[in-house]
Amino acid sequence: MSNGTSTSQYINAVRMNNFNQADGIIVTEHPLPNTLSQAWRLMYEKNVFAWVILDTQPENEDTLKLYPPLLSEGESLQFEHLHIRSEDTVQYEDFRKIRVTLALRRSTASPTHIMYIYYLNGWPNNSDIPIDNIALIKLLDHIHHCNPSANQPIVFTCSDGVKACGVAATLENVLQRIQLQGEVDIYTAVQRILSARPQFITSW
Repeated sequence: MSNGTSTSQYINAVRMNNFNQADGIIVTEHPLPNTLSQAWRLMYEKNVFAWVILDTQPENEDTLKLYPPLLSEGESLQFEHLHIRSEDTVQYEDFRKIRVTLALRRSTASPTHIMYIYYLNGWPNNSDIPIDNIALIKLLDHIHHCNPSANQPIVFTCSDGVKACGVAATLENVLQRIQLQGEVDIYTAVQRILSARPQFITSW
């Protein structure tokens, strides 16, 4: 059992429209120790379906202090208003998936929320693109099959909240358009992402 408290209410998050859903994508930097509880509360309040962790941090003591683990396999977290529990983990070739249950503490009337954390393999935090571009496509395709109505937002997270997230959000828009209309329109997807935050795309 782990316990967390936070001294800050600020979360560096940007909401943007998906191809077919307003605010269908939320982009955040990796939570810091003093914002982890607020990040989890965001997942509950926005009814998030998938929280996708894109880049991989070096495994050393300094990194773990700066970027605390979101939730380990079999772990539970308790914050002031929220209880989070890891239910089960599935390892795929290109990513790892953890099913998570969230519930408000001291409330039996509020619904329990089930969501999923996805950890993409093979995207070093100092790289502009993943080692295997197909891996990200496979991950997003998996999410689409698990959430076919796409009526719950996806959260993309990377260490700086910009570089990897911009690529993933653009690709998500492209794939949604292909799925719904059978069209490939990279230009419109890029413009949609740039309108949310110009720093998301540095070159294309």
